[in-house]
Amino acid sequence: MFTPDPRSRHRQLFCSDPACKKASKALSQKYWHAKPENRNYWRGPEQVERVRAWRKAHPRYWKRWVRKR
Repeated sequence: MFTPDPRSRHRQLFCSDPACKKASKALSQKYWHAKPENRNYWRGPEQVERVRAWRKAHPRYWKRWVRKR
């Protein structure tokens, strides 16, 4: 059974087990994406340009990733 640290018992919802950390991250991302100010965080011309520049600098990245699968 999970027992939170006494100093942070009101805030600590997950233990340090890898499965719990994964669940914690998923919940955190869900809350972050739900905020109205974050909905368009990854959209817009500056993000498109950032991704294009990265892809140009790393042209073989996806080919390596597909090959590993």
